[in-house]
Amino acid sequence: MAEKKGQSLSFVYEEPPDRPVLPVQGAYGGPSPDGFSVVTHVYSEFATIPAREETHISEGERFDPSKSTFIKRADATRLVVATLVLSPEAAIRVGAWLVKNGELAMEHRKANQPKQGDAD
Repeated sequence: MAEKKGQSLSFVYEEPPDRPVLPVQGAYGGPSPDGFSVVTHVYSEFATIPAREETHISEGERFDPSKSTFIKRADATRLVVATLVLSPEAAIRVGAWLVKNGELAMEHRKANQPKQGDAD
């Protein structure tokens, strides 16, 4: 949007009361096939729960979880929590904003880490 001298533009941010907060550990995607947008699937990552658990219980025995057999699906699960579709220009602006603020957060974290030997 072109700026004109002496004019200003203001924005108000509206937040619906049911707006979700999405924990995001990563993203997957890229340019759309037609090249007009960037599509990214943001995901939350966590250890995968078993697909199934089996336990044999002999007569007179109690359930013993240590004797269970777990059928593993995968080591980790990536749950897609949202899909973002951005213009290339918006993707570049958002990416730059994320990098800038990520670096600020890392500096803040480093400055506020307890020093070795400090009591918790």
